[in-house]
Amino acid sequence: MNMNISGEIIKRLRIERGWTQEHLAHLASVSARTIQRVEKTGICDLETRSALAAVFQVNATQLDGEKKIEQTKPPQNTASR
Repeated sequence: MNMNISGEIIKRLRIERGWTQEHLAHLASVSARTIQRVEKTGICDLETRSALAAVFQVNATQLDGEKKIEQTKPPQNTASR
């Protein structure tokens, strides 16, 4: 089943991490061509959407572009030295 997500969000999240399209493809277990297509058109299947959400550690619905991206962050060490 094909669906639309925000290619701009995928590209922004990838660039923020300093990843190439090839590196993201490897992490998501998809082809580099798939990443290129998603970034350009926003069209992907449900499995690719889920894989990208897992790689970016966000809720899959946030990739649709309608909600603000809230990423999972490791806890900060607030103890003083």
